[in-house]
Amino acid sequence: MTEIAPLVSRAGKGSARGRRLVLAGLPALAVLGALALRSVAVQPDARPVARPRPATGAIARPPELLVDRRQLAAFAVLRSPTVGMPATVPRQDVRTLLDLDPALAHPLPTAPRGRFWVVPGRESLCLLDVGRAGQVVSSCVQTADALRHGVALTLIDASTRRIVGVAPDGTRRVRIRTDHASVATARVVSGVFDHRDHSRRPPDRFALMR
Repeated sequence: MTEIAPLVSRAGKGSARGRRLVLAGLPALAVLGALALRSVAVQPDARPVARPRPATGAIARPPELLVDRRQLAAFAVLRSPTVGMPATVPRQDVRTLLDLDPALAHPLPTAPRGRFWVVPGRESLCLLDVGRAGQVVSSCVQTADALRHGVALTLIDASTRRIVGVAPDGTRRVRIRTDHASVATARVVSGVFDHRDHSRRPPDRFALMR
């Protein structure tokens, strides 16, 4: 069991470890649940990922970004076909501010379909929550931390706390501790967990159960 403290950031505040991009406000409180806190050097172990050529007459895309191949080996969801993010998402902002290629995004098998996405990158793995109008909230951790702890995003609205995340291969459950007392357990299916409850507090700690 790996137990670590989550990175927490409330709406309107940034963080030194989990990068947060808000392109428009969400009607819910967004809490970043990056499952790691320690600063770990990232080894330059990356390879280019093939991208489709633009159609004739289309604007050429910027030079392809690199994706750390360790992410592809460790997360089942990244080995599924890429879909690319919806046209409503401001892709250039995602590319510029997060150093990610939206064309490499993978939708998570959570409801509603197309809301949560995981995107691999050169130095980090990011989980994005995309609103209906294209607004984005992100939670990102460096590759080395993601390989050990995964990455999660917590959303709290008027009645529900929702914690969505991806965990490394071999993780069966995620134990969620709140206020250093209350404990909930989320089942991991194909590397993804989606937990909902009525707590009004962000989680204090996650523990990955293998």
